[in-house]
Order: sequence, then structure tokens, then C-alpha cells
Amino acid sequence: MTTDANCFMCQDPIFAEKGSQYPRKIAELDVSTAIMNKDWQFFRGSAILVYKGHVTELHQLPPEEQHRYVDDASRLALALEKTFPEIKLNHGLFGNTVPHLHWHMVIRRATDPEPKKTIWESEFPKLEPSDEDFKSIAAEIRQNL
Repeated sequence: MTTDANCFMCQDPIFAEKGSQYPRKIAELDVSTAIMNKDWQFFRGSAILVYKGHVTELHQLPPEEQHRYVDDASRLALALEKTFPEIKLNHGLFGNTVPHLHWHMVIRRATDPEPKKTIWESEFPKLEPSDEDFKSIAAEIRQNL
């Protein structure tokens, strides 16, 4: 897998280094790394699945690699659903802010302020979980991978 020296996600140690020494890191999967989304923890458990190589679009991967990435995404989604029952999972592959293949998984609950709208359509409280909070949530999800 190739990396890009100018890409934030290719260079960030949370993705580039092996191991779970980073509080937000959930797991290294087949072709991706799963982490907690630091900005969206009002929606407790929301995660990002980052492809290990540098591409900007899912369709740029060879078919076998596409399948492996989607398998990683399905595995993480199932773990989130097991960890947080009674949720609706919102999925997003955008890349216009950070041009590196990454998949957002936003956990939605009926108790959200506006559960029928996307999280970008209304304000929500910005929470700043501690490293211990992140470690605890990541460990819960990891048990269900």
C-alpha cells in the first residue's frame, strides 16, 4: 500500500503505527484502522474507518481491495451495533475535507436532539471525552469485533 507524504491521514501516528497505545484507536483491521471520532462523541461511539493506503475514492481500489475494505466496514458496523443496542448507524464516505479514503460511522439514537436530521443540519453539544473515556469506549467496541 502506498502512502502520501502530504496526507494527514497517511502521516498521523494513530494510523501509521501498529499497536493500541492511542486512546481513540479501536483496532487495526484487514486493510484499515478503526478509531473513535474525537469531534462527534455527543453521538457516543461514533467511529472512523481509515484505509491503510493512500487513495481518495473507494472505486479507485482494485475490486478485491474494495471487498476487503467493505468487509472491514461491515465488521466495525456490526461491532458498533452489538456494543450500542437500539441505535441507527449513519454511514458516510465523503473525503472533500480530508482527501483520503475514510468511512464515518455516526451512531444515532432516538434520544438525539433531532434524530431525523443529519448531524450537520443542527447544533449538538461538543463533548471532549478524556483519554480514559476513549479507552473505555474503544475497549467495549473491540470486544464485539
